[in-house]
Amino acid sequence: MEFTQDYCKYNSLQLRDASTFFKRNVNFLKDQFKDKPLRILDIGTGCGKVLHEIVLGESGLNFVDVIGVDKCSELIMQARKNYSNEHIQFMIMDIEKNWPNDETFLNFDFVFSNYAFHWVQNYKKAFENIHTALRSGGMFYVTFIHSTVIVNIWETLVNSKYKEYKSNINDYFSSLCFNEEATSVVKELLEKIGFKVIFVEYKKHDFDFSPRERFDATTNALNPFIKAMPKKVLKEFNDDLRSIFKLLNEGDKPFNIPYTSIDILAKKI
Repeated sequence: MEFTQDYCKYNSLQLRDASTFFKRNVNFLKDQFKDKPLRILDIGTGCGKVLHEIVLGESGLNFVDVIGVDKCSELIMQARKNYSNEHIQFMIMDIEKNWPNDETFLNFDFVFSNYAFHWVQNYKKAFENIHTALRSGGMFYVTFIHSTVIVNIWETLVNSKYKEYKSNINDYFSSLCFNEEATSVVKELLEKIGFKVIFVEYKKHDFDFSPRERFDATTNALNPFIKAMPKKVLKEFNDDLRSIFKLLNEGDKPFNIPYTSIDILAKKI
């Protein structure tokens, strides 16, 4: 629960990049949807903050029926506590499982997923489920972390000093991550499933995770190795991690992390 609360508190990156998407694409989306009332599904909604503040608050689209899903029960509890109302529901659901044949989960106009798909192992099933969930002509937007230097640093640290806590990082991240052919793999798959691809883009970013509390909270929420670490060991691990970043980033931004994403916008044919 501690890491869940921190993740909800320090999610400025997710807010920033979701806002950027809508600012860049709002005219296109409005042209597609006009002013009609829309149903939206948010996959990997987390604590619901991005959905509430950006998707509903900044997109300029008329979302009237809103469902956020996440497989983490603790995050869904937070979302329900903070944002549920007569128009917004939050449910525990795994996008990699069979999709329910229930009208509640069908005929969405728009499906949105912001920085969740890097955890998805069976991405083929996930995209098929999105296709099932959408109405004909409905659209989806997915963005996920493709690569980040922090993963390499984690592995180096674990291999050199924390070997007893080592696990296979590929068991946690999607095989699309760090895959140089990811954009072409995704485009080909989506077209095969039955989507018209608007774009599949590879983008470079960086984000300053200062202050230290935000840096620790963000890396702890993402780090697959820490589940087995006692608190004392985790503190030492985080101290080592911060020291490395301070060496890499001399100057005013000691906790700046570069990363790449893959952004996808597509329409159900």
